[in-house]
Amino acid sequence: MSRILNLALFLVASVITAVYIRSFLLEANLNGTTIIPLGFASLNFQYTTNIGINFGLAGEASKSRQTLLAGISVLLCLIVITWGLRSSQKLMPMAAGLLAGGGLANAYERLAFGGVFDYFNLSIRAFPNPFSFNLADIYIFIGVILFIFARTENPNLADEEKAHGAGRFLLKLFYNLSLTVALLISCLYISWHILSYANFFFGNIYDRNNLEEHVNQFAPQNRNKEDFASTSRSERVKIFAEISDAINSGGNGLDEISYSQNSTGKIEKFLVKAELNHLQDVANLVARLKPIGAAIATVLMLFYIFCWHYMFTKQKYFWRPSGLISSAFQIILLTTAVVGLIAIIGPQKTFYQLHEWAFTEKAQWFFYYQDSLMTTLMPEIVFADIAVLLGTVTIAIWFFIISILRRYLI
Repeated sequence: MSRILNLALFLVASVITAVYIRSFLLEANLNGTTIIPLGFASLNFQYTTNIGINFGLAGEASKSRQTLLAGISVLLCLIVITWGLRSSQKLMPMAAGLLAGGGLANAYERLAFGGVFDYFNLSIRAFPNPFSFNLADIYIFIGVILFIFARTENPNLADEEKAHGAGRFLLKLFYNLSLTVALLISCLYISWHILSYANFFFGNIYDRNNLEEHVNQFAPQNRNKEDFASTSRSERVKIFAEISDAINSGGNGLDEISYSQNSTGKIEKFLVKAELNHLQDVANLVARLKPIGAAIATVLMLFYIFCWHYMFTKQKYFWRPSGLISSAFQIILLTTAVVGLIAIIGPQKTFYQLHEWAFTEKAQWFFYYQDSLMTTLMPEIVFADIAVLLGTVTIAIWFFIISILRRYLI
């Protein structure tokens, strides 16, 4: 009985406080106020409405999408509550109450307001953080921490049968390899959304590769556009952000991207027709790939939930995740293979070959600096840095998920 009361207390308290603070902050209008200045970092109020999940993943403002996300959130919260009540660990009712309370508060906001109101922003001076979070997210985070660091239960599960024969071995190998590839795709899907929301840290890429000098050298040579060399760094970073947003929105807004000529004050469209056509092809490609990534990530998450449920109800394993050493070996092997292949082919040739495969029989994709401000602002080194960022974040997410799986599915 005390476990039920403990869970209910944290659940109700987290929901009420998370929902109440929305109206208080909107009424107080504290947007832009610094809460805690630390010099090298600061905690600020930064109001945003998140129509996706964390980091804006799967974002869409439609009522049906918000209802779907709220429904999934409620379902997961019910699973968490059931787990919290069944677990014998002392901290689990508190963890489940905070996790479910934060999730239900966010689900309520989706249904009532069409999105989740985020307002806290923690930024470091060198790396401004584009993401905001709310009190419900803090409850979820604390619940996850309690979940991770609580002493694990040992149900003394029966070990799985050992495979016999070459056929069983190959089948098991293929089965595990498929799960590994699915997890990799899911992590890549998540990292794409996170980095897209963070504008791929283009400001840092711009400074690190001295793109200021590159743009100032080649922009005056452009045969179609004038005065781009006089634009500021902030305007160039904004243009990249607008291109990124448009590509993630099916190409909507590409034709609206423009800059101001400092000499005349005239508003000039940034992209020419050929560039518009190419970026629309890129947007179409992203639009086809994102649902695949979302479907694989969803199926994989449901598979992990099923494995966890099976383990505690049947008292035996349906599937056991690879160890951290084995996972690290897989990552090292895969990374070495990819880097080695790129080194053999050549980075530039690899970049061109990928474009050939993706955009054969589509619009022009190769542009000279004299004809394209897009190429001037985004030379090949930009995409190399973005690829490294995607790979790094993907691997970090991979190891985080493997660590969680190893702790609670082993």
